[in-house]
Amino acid sequence: MWDDPSNMGDGLTLGIGTLVFVALALIAIPGVKFTKQKQIYLVYSLGSIFCMWLMWFIVFIAQMNPLIEPQLKKAE
Repeated sequence: MWDDPSNMGDGLTLGIGTLVFVALALIAIPGVKFTKQKQIYLVYSLGSIFCMWLMWFIVFIAQMNPLIEPQLKKAE
């Protein structure tokens, strides 16, 4: 698994990155307790954390299999 540079433990990186966002969500939940409009702030907090995770996930997946690869120009 670690010998192939194209693999580089992508599953492990996805798992750790997702756990970071889950931890962020778990930290945000108790912080909402001290507000008057708990439900609205909880939806906003968890929704924004989900959107951040989704953007990170899309960028990570796009870098795993790029559609356009750099091409070197041959020296004349």
